[in-house]
Amino acid sequence: MSAKGTNHRWTAWSRCVILWVGGGTVDETRICTQCKHIKHLSKFRSRISTSGNRCWRWKCRDCERITIRQYNLTEVGRAANRRCKAKRTAEGYFRAYRSRPDVIARVRYNGARRRADPLAKMKAKARSLADWAVTRGELQQQACASCGAPQSEKHHPDYHEPLLIVWLCHPCHMKLNRIIGKMPEEE
Repeated sequence: MSAKGTNHRWTAWSRCVILWVGGGTVDETRICTQCKHIKHLSKFRSRISTSGNRCWRWKCRDCERITIRQYNLTEVGRAANRRCKAKRTAEGYFRAYRSRPDVIARVRYNGARRRADPLAKMKAKARSLADWAVTRGELQQQACASCGAPQSEKHHPDYHEPLLIVWLCHPCHMKLNRIIGKMPEEE
């Protein structure tokens, strides 16, 4: 027993630390094999095994995410991603996705909204023209005009001029949109 009245038991076969808290409640934790931190089982991915038992992975979700990102930056990881994407496309993955009822309803709703609303139609056209300009190389992605972050996205100050773009990072873009949305329209 520790000073707080809790009892720890280490089970080596599962690398779990089972913590008995006062009142008989059980709090199960596990040690991540990569970062070596003790974390609650909810921080680990789990699955149901063929025998019907729940199994947790050895790395926590954060460490798995880092490992996957590092793998995807290698040449082997990029090649595997290309093969996976080609396989999904060949098997009709996207066709099956687009045939789902919820996706069909969303596409119909958005299409009807764009057709009915002239402002939405103008916004869609401006975004499309700007995307094509970036693809053709007429526009080059730049750092955020507000804070200088390298990852940026397009902001259209005026949808009548689709190639007039201000490059902003996502947080600055959302902040600007909130400011513009709260400002009263000029008459």
